[in-house]
Amino acid sequence: MEVLQTRARSEVVKMERGIVVLEIITGVGPLLGLVGTIFGLITLFKGMGVEVSSDHAAMFSEGISLALEATLLGLAVAIPSLIGWSYFNRRIEAMVVEMENHCDEFLRGQYQRVQ
Repeated sequence: MEVLQTRARSEVVKMERGIVVLEIITGVGPLLGLVGTIFGLITLFKGMGVEVSSDHAAMFSEGISLALEATLLGLAVAIPSLIGWSYFNRRIEAMVVEMENHCDEFLRGQYQRVQ
């Protein structure tokens, strides 16, 4: 029984190995977008104390654009990876329950043979 449980845990670990990558991407994507947003806002505020000219107006719009693009890119990465992570995580949970049921049936069958 212990050997079967150890083998089952080993299989679950194998299934969860690849899902860690999606989990990391889901967490890091928005953070990278936030870094880009902050960088864009820094670019935007660099020219705030200077007289407004056409160059500074371009710098403002460039800073806002960079901030919004970085936010969008971070979300564009995080949202699909979150969907994938949720989907595969649920599949793994379902497989674990199914594997536990099969192991239970197997052990019950073996126990009945011994009696």
